[in-house]
Amino acid sequence: MDQYQYNPIIRRLDLVSNATTTLFIAGATVGGQRVVTVNSQGQVLHADHTMAGHAGRIAGLTLTSALAGEAVTVRRAGLMTDPGWHWDPDQPRLFLSGNGTLTQTVPGSGFVCVVGFCLSATQLFIDIQPAITLQTT
Repeated sequence: MDQYQYNPIIRRLDLVSNATTTLFIAGATVGGQRVVTVNSQGQVLHADHTMAGHAGRIAGLTLTSALAGEAVTVRRAGLMTDPGWHWDPDQPRLFLSGNGTLTQTVPGSGFVCVVGFCLSATQLFIDIQPAITLQTT
């Protein structure tokens, strides 16, 4: 028997066994291997750690690029490989940075969101953690 869970980001039920990738419509041009958030129309846009409204609304990483209005597949969990990546496995955590990019440096403002961790220089495991908002002084 299939199992479903409610996903508040996309506001619908997800089949649990099929929840690692989801098809979205791009709300603006999005690049490949970029972290995206979902807007109020259910479309994806590049996520940014300085945008408070993006905290808690991370949908995953795009598998390819897409123009506004085109379909794009977003991986929400699991392995991704890109030969162009150069991650340092000695610093395994990957954080959301600006414009949907990933970084191994903890952001100093906005919010912190661990998106996953690197297994090698070219492979990461997506495991999106809850966002932590940083205090401003």
